[in-house]
Amino acid sequence: MAQAVRTSWAVTLSVWRALVLREAVARLFSSRVSFIWLVGEPVAHVMYLIFIYTRVKVHKIAGLDAALWLMVGIIAYYQFRKVSNQVISATKDNRALFAYRQVKPIDTIFARAYLELVLSALVLFILILLNALQGHSFAPDYPLTLLGALFALWLLGLGFGMCMVAFFAIAPDARHFYTMMMRPMYLISGVLFPIGTLPHDARVLFLLNPVACGLEMARESLSSSYAGIPELDPWYLYEFAFTVFLIGIALNRLLERRIAER
Repeated sequence: MAQAVRTSWAVTLSVWRALVLREAVARLFSSRVSFIWLVGEPVAHVMYLIFIYTRVKVHKIAGLDAALWLMVGIIAYYQFRKVSNQVISATKDNRALFAYRQVKPIDTIFARAYLELVLSALVLFILILLNALQGHSFAPDYPLTLLGALFALWLLGLGFGMCMVAFFAIAPDARHFYTMMMRPMYLISGVLFPIGTLPHDARVLFLLNPVACGLEMARESLSSSYAGIPELDPWYLYEFAFTVFLIGIALNRLLERRIAER
């Protein structure tokens, strides 16, 4: 009997499915505490900061519950940071798989990014439950805006990570530049302080950082009474993230062989 010929898209989807399952098993079940660490680390981070703010009697930030303000800000920041970190290491960790002609470097990148998106959704769900148990109800006034901001930050992390993978294939020493650049990102993105309290010129400067825009969009979506930033432009984040994503794909396609061999 003649065998059915699979299309290129069917092969690609099969590869992605297999890679996602492989990544999930490797990251979640490589040891007895892998799953607890992956989910517990961001949860512990958020709950620790909530405890600190509560102890110093900070209950409201810019008109928003301090616990929710911190939770959403940290989760939004993690959408960018953790995805970019996982994407950068994806091709190196899966180099042996490139011996199969069906597997391309960009396939391993998409598989890791998708898995990170699922894990971040799980972490957000757990944090919502924990905050609800402590009396901090989570009911965003603009849920679509929140989802849009989180997805844009995920897309930005994916695109930025792909660009870094391409740059590292050309210049491996660029990793030092990446490390130096990411160290202050936690602070300049407004994770721990409201950017709206800064003078106008400082706010404009901080909002050049698309990650800071994403954090503020996510927080503004929680309540219409939130004292947001008038200079905030949501389309800047969307356009920046989509542009970086397209550049990342183009660079990875152009340098596919070098990325696979590095």
